[in-house]
Amino acid sequence: MGAMPAIGPNGDVYVTWGGPRGIVFTKSADGGWTFGPEKVISETPGGWDLPVPGLQRHNGLPVVGVDLSPGPARGSLYVNWIDERNGDPDVFVIASRDGGATWGSPVRVNDDAQGNGKAQLFTWMAVDPIDGAINVVFYDRA
Repeated sequence: MGAMPAIGPNGDVYVTWGGPRGIVFTKSADGGWTFGPEKVISETPGGWDLPVPGLQRHNGLPVVGVDLSPGPARGSLYVNWIDERNGDPDVFVIASRDGGATWGSPVRVNDDAQGNGKAQLFTWMAVDPIDGAINVVFYDRA
């Protein structure tokens, strides 16, 4: 659910989505004609369809971005999403520096106390094409 593509500096196509086992990633090196094997790059405890009091619908589906800047991290991939691994909805980012072959550990973005019962919602991410800065926004009920 929620497939989102991004294009790398060499024309590679990257796609992420929320699957039943977590955040799924695949890559195409031929402009999207064919794709490599799918792999789960992070589990998403609580799934991607997260109930939040006062909202009819909320999800933690992933957003993918690529560093297209001329800087040293050019080509790095970033995926942003929300899950409940700490007991309530938190915002995460994970990075790959090798075109999606390997991924680092998820980094928690919001700075409220872990497991305090406060929800972070509706995250989105953009990677600055000039300096490669990762910009994450979200609604914070903390």
